[in-house]
Amino acid sequence: MYDLRNGKMKKLKMGSKGPDVKTLQTTLNKTPPKAKLKIDGIFGVKTEAAVKAFQKAKRLKQDGIAGEKTLGALGLHKNKSQEVDWPWPEMDKSIRSNHKVYATHRRIVSAALKLAGKTKTAEMAALQKKMQAALKELNHTFLAQDKPARAVVVLERAFQKAKRGNPSACAGVVKKAKKLSETSANAAITLLSAEETVEALAVEIKQAASNAPERRPVEKTRKRITRYKSLGVADKKSMDKSLELCRRHSSPGVDAVRDKYLEMIETANAYGNSSVDQIMRHLVDLEVLEIKYNNAIKSAPARELSRALEKIKFDEKTIEGLEKSRLIRLKKKAALDKELVKQIKASVFA
Repeated sequence: MYDLRNGKMKKLKMGSKGPDVKTLQTTLNKTPPKAKLKIDGIFGVKTEAAVKAFQKAKRLKQDGIAGEKTLGALGLHKNKSQEVDWPWPEMDKSIRSNHKVYATHRRIVSAALKLAGKTKTAEMAALQKKMQAALKELNHTFLAQDKPARAVVVLERAFQKAKRGNPSACAGVVKKAKKLSETSANAAITLLSAEETVEALAVEIKQAASNAPERRPVEKTRKRITRYKSLGVADKKSMDKSLELCRRHSSPGVDAVRDKYLEMIETANAYGNSSVDQIMRHLVDLEVLEIKYNNAIKSAPARELSRALEKIKFDEKTIEGLEKSRLIRLKKKAALDKELVKQIKASVFA
């Protein structure tokens, strides 16, 4: 029994005597299966038989000794387990809160990977791999802390049940719960680190996406090449037509204009001037550079891409300069064509 004065518990068995035995006999007479014992304070054969009958009914060890479990089942052994309080009253709420935080980090990962998928660069591919590895770690650590935490909630139900029917089992339930809770707490520390990694990588991916190299519009350059091919043919036809007019209507005035015309064509076709052929060569070089650059985006370091882009932009400026120069020459040629027609009319109607 449990001595309220000194807090000590003692077993009652054959030969035990005293007020504790009287209390035991009284309780056995009142508790199913109800015994019919004489309340004499002596633990004899009949008392032992009554104890065994009670133990059998409660599926306890049938040794006829009123020990900790038997007295606890009778409600006479107010041991320490009955005084144990459940130390985690908010465990359910904590689990729900953890799930919300985990869901938030999953959304961060999904958004980052979606952004990474749109940016095809070597740097982004590396960050993508890191984020996928971080996601695995996040999932693993979350489960490592969530599983034992949920088990603690299950144990809480077992604790409440034991408190009503078998108070002596309460301490054992709490002991198991403490171990699981410690496991969950240790895993939660690792989870915090995994969450920080995910957040940091998401920031890096966002920054890498904003600094991603621009792809070059190769199709635009190809269209310009096609246009310049047709321009070259048109220029040749125009020149042949003008020279044919000069041949038909030869005169000093017409010959002077023709000489100027031929001189200008010769100058235009000289190396370093803005002839159609020269612009075509630069456009083809630009197209090759753009294709190489677009392929390099997936594997080349940022510095190399930066240098390649500078060269492309330099070539573009060169082509723009040549095109402007060619436009000036086209205006001069148009003026000479007008003068040529004027001179021919003058010589025809002279």
